[in-house]
Amino acid sequence: MMNTRKTNCLVGLALCLLLCMCHTARARQQANQKNEAATAVRLPLAQVLQKLTGLYGINFIYEQGLLAGREASYNAEQLKNRAPAVALEEILRPLGLRFRNIDNQNYAIFPEEEQEKTAGAGGAEVSLTPQDARQDGQISGRVEDMAHAPVPYATVALFSSADSTHLATRLTDESGYYLFKGVPYGTYFLQVSYVGYDKAASPVVSLSHGKRGAAIGVLQLKERTASLQEVVVEGRKPLIEQETDRYVMHVENSALASGNAVQLLKAAPFVEVSPENEVTLQGKKTMILVDNKPVAAAALAEVLQTLPAGTVSQVELITNPSARYDAAYGAVINIVTRKDQAQGLTATLRTEASQGDFGRLNVNGRLTYKHRGLTLFGMGGYNRFNFQTHDRLDRLLRAELPGGLVEEEITRTFYQDIYSFQAGANLQVGRNQQMGVLVEGQQNQTEGTFVSYDRFSTMGLPVDSVLLTDSPFSNKPHHLNYHLYYSLLGDSANSELYVLATYTPVRRELQQYFPSALLGQGNDTLRIPQPYRTTNSYAFDIWVAQADYSYALGKSWQLEAGLKHQATDSRQVIDFEAEEGGRLSRQAGSSSNNHLAEAITGGYGILSKNWEQDRLQLGVRLEHTKMRYVGHYEQDYLQAFPTLRYRRLFGEAGELAFSYRRTINRVPYDELVPYTLYINHYTVFEGNPSLKPQYDHIFSLNTRLSQLGINITFTSSEGRFAQFPIRQDFETRVTYAALQNLESASDLAVDVSYPLQLTSWWSTENSGTVFGWSSARGRVLGESFSASGAWCAFRSLHAFKLHPSVTLELNGSYRSARKAELTYTGSNGNVNLGLLVQLLKGKGQLRVGAEEVLGQNSYYTSQNFGVYRTQRHRSFDSQRLTVGLTFNLGQAKVKAPVPKLGNEEAVDRL
Repeated sequence: MMNTRKTNCLVGLALCLLLCMCHTARARQQANQKNEAATAVRLPLAQVLQKLTGLYGINFIYEQGLLAGREASYNAEQLKNRAPAVALEEILRPLGLRFRNIDNQNYAIFPEEEQEKTAGAGGAEVSLTPQDARQDGQISGRVEDMAHAPVPYATVALFSSADSTHLATRLTDESGYYLFKGVPYGTYFLQVSYVGYDKAASPVVSLSHGKRGAAIGVLQLKERTASLQEVVVEGRKPLIEQETDRYVMHVENSALASGNAVQLLKAAPFVEVSPENEVTLQGKKTMILVDNKPVAAAALAEVLQTLPAGTVSQVELITNPSARYDAAYGAVINIVTRKDQAQGLTATLRTEASQGDFGRLNVNGRLTYKHRGLTLFGMGGYNRFNFQTHDRLDRLLRAELPGGLVEEEITRTFYQDIYSFQAGANLQVGRNQQMGVLVEGQQNQTEGTFVSYDRFSTMGLPVDSVLLTDSPFSNKPHHLNYHLYYSLLGDSANSELYVLATYTPVRRELQQYFPSALLGQGNDTLRIPQPYRTTNSYAFDIWVAQADYSYALGKSWQLEAGLKHQATDSRQVIDFEAEEGGRLSRQAGSSSNNHLAEAITGGYGILSKNWEQDRLQLGVRLEHTKMRYVGHYEQDYLQAFPTLRYRRLFGEAGELAFSYRRTINRVPYDELVPYTLYINHYTVFEGNPSLKPQYDHIFSLNTRLSQLGINITFTSSEGRFAQFPIRQDFETRVTYAALQNLESASDLAVDVSYPLQLTSWWSTENSGTVFGWSSARGRVLGESFSASGAWCAFRSLHAFKLHPSVTLELNGSYRSARKAELTYTGSNGNVNLGLLVQLLKGKGQLRVGAEEVLGQNSYYTSQNFGVYRTQRHRSFDSQRLTVGLTFNLGQAKVKAPVPKLGNEEAVDRL
């Protein structure tokens, strides 16, 4: 214990020193650059674009020769706090150039005469005559490349065929469509241009009384590679971006994206992953989504274990969700995976292997076919995930002094084979409609053993006996998701409708056999306890119907509203069989068969108002809950969950925001039934039908000052529940435990994030809770107890660009000891390393990772309730080496549809 604390202190001290070194280096760098950046300098435009690439992490594409002879003023000090679009407008417009934002990272530069002469955003019509004119028609069409893929944001110019007069210009939308409206009767032709392609012209078309509409059809552009030049300075998004209500972690090109999603989330700011793989963001109950689809709590561990980190594009950490999200959550984590889609057939293959105490293997592939508006996709994967945990639990039971001591050592070994699949189709109907179907599932086959030694003694005296249990088990959970969705975007792009239907069946069967022997001080057999077997079978069926609608009321108001109905049917059967005369027979008194049905109908409304520097959002969510524990009791209640968010901008340099949200944490289904679950001979868990839901009031104040982000969160909880002993049998030394409601609990956290770009090749992202305070009060074993204390946590991530195709990343973390929910938790810290090598001109990637380098993958907890005291040490496989390869077959990348299932709250309670 002392060595662990010393090691953790050294880890924390090393991280602090590293942060100090980073800050000192940054300050020295800023001092060296101060004089250079104080005044604007005149540079060739090509050099200015290179500097902008390094400043903003963006790329530029332009025709060869376009920059020749052009110079521009550059002032780094002035530009660093401005948005890229503002800086480009100031630099390019005086030179007769314009730009187009292709995506968040790439900008096209072209002469000003190619810019649209008629205003209009993508998707809106361009009118050439007054609204009351009658001598007009319209011209429409679509632009594709030679592979029949749509070309978004291409420039379409309209000319009069009589004298080649240029009349108007239009940009194609994301599907390649364009539309000219209000075109006077006459004859015309079109010319299409796009950076990197040869120009294309249409045949002459005419508009008249008899033909007021002309459909050009498809115009194809041929790629021209010889005349393109791109700034060679590579643009990179920062690893972590802070927004008003969330942090976005870009990991597609991160060296730490090795291993699985669990390791990836451990590197995310303000995220904690418990030994049971429970994921929380800023200590709040957290909804986990993968591509906006919920992950069932019953399958969360398997899903995160089988999801390779190398398949993840970004992780969205939503710290202040709106009323659109279910009231059961105070935070949301959305894991966005990479999607490779192009016209025709594309594929991605990945394999990864790791070695620690046990070997692991993950193999998966994705196949996609796209033809015009139809997309078909499928995925299959296999994961061999073996691991072992070690637990030591010291339990003191004191009806009177000196008390009985039970020292338990458990080694749990798991051998898991997990198979997963996904299949779906998406159909784009015109420009504004989309519909799709998705089926996904997972089958887990787990076998293993629990080997435990229970040593019995009286406090201060030698061990008098030992119970040895070698317990084999098998677990076969599986789940499916069936999903249909439809979305409609209004013609003027100011409204959107999203409708979905989901059915999710989850099945699970855990069977465990408990043979044991009671040994004396000399390891002689004193007696053979009666063997027994437990079989826990669960069946959950979840149906969801949901509709969401948003509408822009003018330029500054926005309305969002939605309805959702969720029905859940839960069945739980626990069979306890004792061995009698060499045969197992069911014990009715220790077995149970429970059936619980629940229906939640909810609706929400959100009204937002934007001013020049301010934004106010008011929302409320109403949820009607009807629950029936068949044959026992019913619950029926209606509740409101308000949300409030206000944000004030201070130019480009910073912002201040405040938010409030009320949430409900409903009791897990299986805890509301009076079950009895034998963990071993001396630990028994029971259900608690008297449990009440937990209600949280979450207040958040956050500010951003340039790159420094500060977030203060206070959470006040009513009825927070945790697991505590409910009674003890001092003669048999059996402890019975169950979930119980605390009387009160609260948490305060001051979170800070600060990125630093130390050199052109060394960047760092630093985050942590500089001050935290947790308190709780409740009754355990008939007595009142309270606990409170301060805590802190830090994480520092460093990225080293060793070569244009080689990146090394280091992530160090430390969390101090804390008291929460009447439980003391010890400190923990570690370091992870990752190396990323780009192969085959970007079509392949090699990732090498080293996890828990310090070997500190261990946890310590303790409880003290007078007559009952425990302390637990739990350790996991650490110092693991991972090697992974990824190959992409295909070129273009288009984001695949990522529908939401809407069953987040129900599956999380399984």
